[in-house]
Amino acid sequence: MTTVPIKRDKSLRPLSREHHHSLLFCWKIRRGLQRSVEPSRLSRYVSYYFLCHLQPHFTAEEELVFPVLGNEHEMVRQAIDEHRRIRTLMSIKAPDRLTLQLMEQ
Repeated sequence: MTTVPIKRDKSLRPLSREHHHSLLFCWKIRRGLQRSVEPSRLSRYVSYYFLCHLQPHFTAEEELVFPVLGNEHEMVRQAIDEHRRIRTLMSIKAPDRLTLQLMEQ
């Protein structure tokens, strides 16, 4: 089975690239856990990435993309749920190893 890449409008390419960077972010958390990097060090990195990259990305999607599709669109509902889940995880002040594992999923 061959997967055909989704054709995106040019204006969505920056958001698409940010999704790729976020997958790399998750990979880095996973590798840090595998290599027994101190959870506090991973936590600082996660906090930085969330504040500087994910939060602005969420805002752009929620303010610019979701209104075009509508809140009832299946993919918008899924994205809103994922944003909510990530924000909930980020509200944990001192995440332990298990919480960090949830973040990288």
